[in-house]
Amino acid sequence: MRKSAALALCLLVQMTAWGQLQLSFIQANNQSMASIPRYGLDFPFIKNLHKANLHAGLNIRNQGIIFDQESSTLAGSMDRIKFRAYSLSPEFKYKAKLGKLGVEIGGGLDWYFHYKQKRFEGGERSQKSIEFAQWIPNPGVSNSNRVNQFNPYARVAIGKRKGMGIYAEYYFLKDFLNSDFSYINDVGLTVKPYEGWKTQRLNLGIWVSL
Repeated sequence: MRKSAALALCLLVQMTAWGQLQLSFIQANNQSMASIPRYGLDFPFIKNLHKANLHAGLNIRNQGIIFDQESSTLAGSMDRIKFRAYSLSPEFKYKAKLGKLGVEIGGGLDWYFHYKQKRFEGGERSQKSIEFAQWIPNPGVSNSNRVNQFNPYARVAIGKRKGMGIYAEYYFLKDFLNSDFSYINDVGLTVKPYEGWKTQRLNLGIWVSL
């Protein structure tokens, strides 16, 4: 009975949302910044169109980065920054059989349509402020969006056929934050907050059925 309930729960999770551990590797002007692993969900609404061993799907993905930054208000303290973006993401993959194992090789493309940044002064959850929450204002205009709108990733998965497996996704072409983004501040100067930044990412997760 317990095994049946656990299997039913796994199938329900598989149909509604995927959870993944999101790792980020962040540098600002060649200086590494303390990044924190993040947990996010994918929501597949076209899950598995396929022909032979070729499979395709479409997801809404919750992607982001978390890092610590020197506080501008509390001397000697670090603020925690949480940057989240939602994407519409087509995905393609090829499935193969290796004995009792199943292998997937493929990739996808995140198109980010909304992003938000929260700051926790001194790293305290009680000191939370939302610095911005925006829909993508100008699709295709590189310097007006804080994230790179189109972010491709490569994906590989391995595990038991019709069982549990693990997967990894690596964003290999573009950084998460857009180094070309700029705005005019209160005194009329052009500011590029992410110039000189590198924000690379790797996602890890569990696949319920390969």
